[in-house]
Amino acid sequence: MRAHLGNFFETLRKVAKHDFSDAVRRARFLWDFLIAHLKNYPPGTAEQFFRGEYSWQYYRTYTRQFDTHFLTALRSTPWLPGTKNQLHKPSEVSLQELPSTFARNRVLRDELQMKAEALVSLARKAGIRIDDIMFIRAHREEFEGLKRTVKAKPTDVVHPLESVGMRPPNNEEVTDAIHHLLGNHAPPEPPLAN
Repeated sequence: MRAHLGNFFETLRKVAKHDFSDAVRRARFLWDFLIAHLKNYPPGTAEQFFRGEYSWQYYRTYTRQFDTHFLTALRSTPWLPGTKNQLHKPSEVSLQELPSTFARNRVLRDELQMKAEALVSLARKAGIRIDDIMFIRAHREEFEGLKRTVKAKPTDVVHPLESVGMRPPNNEEVTDAIHHLLGNHAPPEPPLAN
């Protein structure tokens, strides 16, 4: 599938340079193909079309899901028509920006990580760059780890003497030590600049 999809994208890129309406037609063919496959899945499981799974054993069985290669290719390649007769990566366009002949599909929008109009609107209101939101969306696990790290309360600061089992001096003891070293004279003042 890797070579076929790569060939499709390459052909689409070349066609778009000469006949953008034909490139739109071809992109829609792939779009419709994906939606047709999603419709074959029971409700709530269509996302599995874009997942692979592997398992291994080490004292017990472990399984992990991963994004399929073709999903990664779909996300990272400009193939969707957008403004100015150009092809765009899915993350650069929203469903509303696609030609009206493209069926609207929530699962496809989410899996391709397309811009969501609500996100764009909220980002503008909040003063957050949409690229940052899309980055977080693409790296959810890492972002959750960062949030946990930031939320973790810092440990209480331990005085160096306490770390070796000694009690740090209090203010009165510090004052007494200074008087012992300097006598009853006031500590010297730094010279003033003229």
